[in-house]
Amino acid sequence: MRIRVEGQAVLVYEPGRLVSKSVEQYLAEVEFTDEWQGFSKFMVFATKDETVMIEQAVRDDQLTMVVPWEVLEEDGMIKVGFY
Repeated sequence: MRIRVEGQAVLVYEPGRLVSKSVEQYLAEVEFTDEWQGFSKFMVFATKDETVMIEQAVRDDQLTMVVPWEVLEEDGMIKVGFY
């Protein structure tokens, strides 16, 4: 999965297909536009109904994140956000 964060917009441009109940099999590659330079960044993964939310710190030298297995326990879509 490839994600680009432009200002406050999150664009998933290589979504891929994720299989439920998978553990540490999927990566999310993230790139940020210059507006984010110098800020602390956090990525949030959530299930479609937001019953499970996992937050991860994003370091500028580590822009590939493991998709947490907790959000893959159920079938359906996942949500991704940044702050």
